[in-house]
Amino acid sequence: MMMSLFTNTLKKNFKKVNYKFTVQLKKQFSSGQKADGYKLSTTEQEHNDPKAYPFLISTKTGFLTRAESVTKLPEKFNIIESLLQRMPYYLPDGSPGLLQKGTFGATCDKELPHLDFDGIDDTMVLLALYREYSFICNAYLLEPCHLSWLKTGDDYGLGRDILPKNISVPYLKLAQKLGLKTYLEYNTGYGLNNFTRKDKSKTATLENIDAIRWFIGTESEKGFVKVHVTINEHGGNLIKSGVDVLKHAENNRREDFNNSLDEMKTTLMYMNYELDRMFVESSPNDYNTFRTFIMGIYNQPMFPKGVVYDGCYDNKPQFFRGETGANDSIIPFADNILEITGMLPENILTEALRDFRTYRPKSHSEFLQWTEDTAKDIGVQAFARKDNVSLLKLIEVADQVRQFRHCHWVLTNVYIMNKSTHPLATGGSPIVLWLPNQLLTVVKYIKANGALIDTNKLPEHIRNTHRIVMNRAHTDETNIVNQVKARRQQYKQ
Repeated sequence: MMMSLFTNTLKKNFKKVNYKFTVQLKKQFSSGQKADGYKLSTTEQEHNDPKAYPFLISTKTGFLTRAESVTKLPEKFNIIESLLQRMPYYLPDGSPGLLQKGTFGATCDKELPHLDFDGIDDTMVLLALYREYSFICNAYLLEPCHLSWLKTGDDYGLGRDILPKNISVPYLKLAQKLGLKTYLEYNTGYGLNNFTRKDKSKTATLENIDAIRWFIGTESEKGFVKVHVTINEHGGNLIKSGVDVLKHAENNRREDFNNSLDEMKTTLMYMNYELDRMFVESSPNDYNTFRTFIMGIYNQPMFPKGVVYDGCYDNKPQFFRGETGANDSIIPFADNILEITGMLPENILTEALRDFRTYRPKSHSEFLQWTEDTAKDIGVQAFARKDNVSLLKLIEVADQVRQFRHCHWVLTNVYIMNKSTHPLATGGSPIVLWLPNQLLTVVKYIKANGALIDTNKLPEHIRNTHRIVMNRAHTDETNIVNQVKARRQQYKQ
């Protein structure tokens, strides 16, 4: 018995010593010191905390909201619900809404009181109110532009240049509570905070989601919103694999690094598949019917003097950019992990790109800055260049980024430039030049890294992959340069 007691005591002491030694070892040879620098949200408790920031960076929800978007506001805001139900150009039964009648602005002036948000602590409710005021703001300011576009066929005329206090003051209070701008944004308004799942137990597939708000009310407009959501449904996987790439590069885990690059590539392939569905879910003939209402103030001829938010910003004119997919965080995240961002040319187009990054939730901005800095600090690209297989996998991921941007460029040609003479994108950037600035940078990245690969040292079964990726990059470069040249003549840019 004494021997048994002694043995048990010895085992306990050994476990304590072993635990202390393990802790010391982990401290000395810490796994992912830099790559563990951003805390990802993983628990249900974090996601369900009503006071938590609405957009957590999460391997569960990705860049989407931490919880389901709120569709029913507290009763005191019934007037907002009423206005937005009556607002769309087409009502659900096909009858004309306030925007078709040209009376939305006048109705807001008459019916919308100055509301307050005292006692509301649930951040998802605040975010829903922010979404509603964003729709009200853009509909109010751009209603005359849409009527002008309908009348002339391509001229937006002038928008309203004063946002009244009953909209501007509550809107600014909401924006300040959430750290956002007072204009319709992609993540927080029109796109990723604008859907609901029919079956809450299932994922956000096209068949399982509906848009909450819209301006025109066509299936094309709803499809436009829904496709962006389904792309982001894969965001959690992308975040996990991307952060794993950082961790494995930092800790010299070659096989794990390669596997995580494969996971990034596969996830981006799913995202590209979802983006391709835009051609089916939203008709090119319909896009310009709702595009008016996602236009911005910045650099747009509809607002030559900006917009005064009455009672806000010392009544000085404001110039906000419009809603755009450029505010999405997926591709910027991939750019940062691969260190593509550092290759962007120093020009006004790249400056615009960085400005677009301010039009997103603060958590997105902080996380993107962290990934850019951390990938550079660790040296992801340099680590990949030490091994032919790793470098091939790196440019395979870049090839999926290229494909995403290529599809975006095709969409811009088919949906906008083939249909409109307006020379500016919704965010105020030149319609012809802005996307090729990023697309050609990815091509340059692929070509530069692909040239460093010794194909003779690649396993035979993946040598052809190198040739395919490089051929696509070279083909894209030639085609884009020629297309831009032709479009510049069309738009005189």
